[in-house]
Amino acid sequence: MWLYRPLPVFVSRYQVGVYGRFLPKPDPPLVLPFGLPDAVRGRPPLGMPRPPPRAVFASNPMRDLTWLLEIWERRILPRIPGAELHIYGLRDYEHRYADRWEETHERLGQFVPDGYSAEALRSLIPHPPARREELWDSVYSSRVMLYGGHRVEAFCLAVAEAQALGVPAVVRPIAAMPERVRDGITGFIASDDEAFARRAVELLTDDVVWRRQHEAALSLQQGWSWDEMAAAFEAGVMGGSPQLSPGAGGRMV
Repeated sequence: MWLYRPLPVFVSRYQVGVYGRFLPKPDPPLVLPFGLPDAVRGRPPLGMPRPPPRAVFASNPMRDLTWLLEIWERRILPRIPGAELHIYGLRDYEHRYADRWEETHERLGQFVPDGYSAEALRSLIPHPPARREELWDSVYSSRVMLYGGHRVEAFCLAVAEAQALGVPAVVRPIAAMPERVRDGITGFIASDDEAFARRAVELLTDDVVWRRQHEAALSLQQGWSWDEMAAAFEAGVMGGSPQLSPGAGGRMV
């Protein structure tokens, strides 16, 4: 690294912070968030009726899904009887193409905490692996994305895509999550379990707050297209320094 001095390109400020401090890097570092698919950008606001109390989880279940299910059963569902949590990302990682309904339920079971109530189990809607377009349509029609975040998240495309689709998100201040959500504007960054649950309930039940954050996400969190990201990459490699505004993907200004 010191001999050839390759140019590191980071996808978040968090990634800059965890980059090896004894490795060479430019000053300022080159931060270029991922581009977002055209299919998730530029959608219109949802009309009436408003989405029902339907939350979605669409990340790797190994990244604290069990923690989320505990919060859902103990702190969220008791305040909103009838709410649903739709869960994507369940896969058989040894047999990648197994996606039968029965297997999907079995795969969810390994993440459900012991002693989970029957009512809470009924509120969980597991989905087999879906095509990207199907997943985006499902997220778009959801009320809120719930994801606690994980220390390995250098960017978190799932939350970035949800924000571009206009879906408010509740996350924790972990890894790159504070860069994906504008706290109090397009979702909430919750510092503890109770705050996470309270904010989730607020977005699932308060139409005024949900509508405001839904429209703010559509306005502010569209991120970059891949063409814009490629242009910024070329500018950065040629010695420029693209300036980014905060958001799901940022914008070149």
